[in-house]
Amino acid sequence: MDYDSLLELVKARRSIRRFKPDPIPDDYIDKIIEVARQAPSGFNMQPWEFVIIKDKELRDKIVELFPPLAELDAPNDFRIAPVYIIQLGDPRTKAGLPEFIVDDQMMTDPIFVSSLANSFLYLNLAATSLGLTGQWITLASAPHLQAGIKKLVGIPDFYKLYDVLAIGYPAAGPSPKLLRSAADMVHYDYCKLDEFRTGEEAAAFAKKTQTWAKEQHKRQT
Repeated sequence: MDYDSLLELVKARRSIRRFKPDPIPDDYIDKIIEVARQAPSGFNMQPWEFVIIKDKELRDKIVELFPPLAELDAPNDFRIAPVYIIQLGDPRTKAGLPEFIVDDQMMTDPIFVSSLANSFLYLNLAATSLGLTGQWITLASAPHLQAGIKKLVGIPDFYKLYDVLAIGYPAAGPSPKLLRSAADMVHYDYCKLDEFRTGEEAAAFAKKTQTWAKEQHKRQT
């Protein structure tokens, strides 16, 4: 893949919360997982496991575990998506990290989480490449929700539920994405304090992104 193709793929990856109920071919799921398992991980620990949820009754039971948020009350939300991919992390893989850090949770936890994040991003990009869209259901990692999902699905308790990706064919298109400029976020070599955003500037942009995100959620439901 050349750079331009890669950039177009990354730009095309958007979280769309309106899904068509159309089924996804099984080989698409296989392809998505094949990409995700190639992701880089600390010391090649490969801490991920994937649970594919296609059964509608089980998907409905998972949705029932979530609180009645506005997005979930809309007719077009992640319950419409025909497939959920639950990504788990296996903490036992930390044993493969270097001996001088393996007992230091302050060092092993970031490596573990970053490795899972790499694989989760690959899931998203692979789905996009196949014409699908995905919605992150990060709330699923909250302790009470992941406990409920583990019990419902039959996942051993020691696994960490990192995130859930609902995937399907998009029923709506995205609007232009709000992005900071490269000049605003890239710094070189020895940096000066005045090159970075002030607290006020960071807060103002955070407010802007919050407003933008709420508008997208409303538009897609």
